[in-house]
Amino acid sequence: MNRLKNYLIAALGFAVVMLTLSFVNIDHAIAQIIQRVRVVNTAAEPVPTVAQGTTNIAGNVGITGTPNVNVVNLKSHFVVNTHYNLAPVATAVSIDCVVRQIDGFWIKCELPNPHPGVQPPPFIFVNSNLIVTSDK
Repeated sequence: MNRLKNYLIAALGFAVVMLTLSFVNIDHAIAQIIQRVRVVNTAAEPVPTVAQGTTNIAGNVGITGTPNVNVVNLKSHFVVNTHYNLAPVATAVSIDCVVRQIDGFWIKCELPNPHPGVQPPPFIFVNSNLIVTSDK
């Protein structure tokens, strides 16, 4: 009997909760005003887009305001076992080195040895595409 009483109290509590929730009014979100939109892609007001893949360019493409550029053969410009001060164009640092080897666009440079007689001089490889040189 006690068990039946507990089940009835639980069922009555569940019924009261369900009856209370049935009277709760849940409002849905409603848009303010639905308007029609027309998108026109004109030259005066272009629609921004992101290019994907390969795109074609119509007309001429040019570069203005650039200095004269001379393409030189590295082996005729640099001399092996000669001291150079190499300054990469995009940086404010320079590389003081002795050119030991020329391989394509790469120059093997021997840096000044901070510990002569203790260790061999350090080497670096410099890509010579964008450097300005001055003989020392």
